[in-house]
Amino acid sequence: MADKGVRGRWLGTVRGALELGAPYFYSGLLRPIMPRVFARRYRRPDPWNYVGSPYEHRKYDLKLELLAAASGGRPYKRVLELGCGEGTFTERLADARLAEEIVGVDVVPVALERAGERLAGISGVTLLQGNVAQGIPQGPFDLVLGSEILYYLGPLRRVALFAESVLEELSPAGHVLVLSAWPAARVLHRPFSRHPQLLLLAEHVERDKRRPYLIQVFRSSA
Repeated sequence: MADKGVRGRWLGTVRGALELGAPYFYSGLLRPIMPRVFARRYRRPDPWNYVGSPYEHRKYDLKLELLAAASGGRPYKRVLELGCGEGTFTERLADARLAEEIVGVDVVPVALERAGERLAGISGVTLLQGNVAQGIPQGPFDLVLGSEILYYLGPLRRVALFAESVLEELSPAGHVLVLSAWPAARVLHRPFSRHPQLLLLAEHVERDKRRPYLIQVFRSSA
């Protein structure tokens, strides 16, 4: 048992180091071709098994629980979902009645086409093509969702610039949700967790053996 514990801690350390190195890998070698890399993954539908994976369903459930608690159960008027993919979480968010209007952004056209098909019967959803590393749509937004996208922005200074761009489009007292792999999230979330205009409302560390992650919800004090 002791050997397994040591091995588990060692593997966790290695995994954490790899997650922390990911932003430099993506921003260096892959940044110019990231849109093509994602487009290649989307050659088949649901490439990350968001629809069928209990792991992903749990992640969606936790995000919705934290958002409902942060908003007091009231729907956000205008929500920006960055990296919406094929709209699986967009659909869950709309079904939970936590958003009156949702703007979803993704870099891959075919993912947005499938999202459009999935969300065709839901009113108040707008889908836009764009690379969030180059900018985000004009606000104001009452909630900005950034789930598993910070790795692809590059080093922490780029994440800091991204955090500032989010704050610029956030409504007064608006909320931000960020989710990243744990323990790398302790570093990746710093531009949000240490920002003087953001107050931490809720957080949850999901210590799943396959891939733990951290969810944090912040409120703007501007």
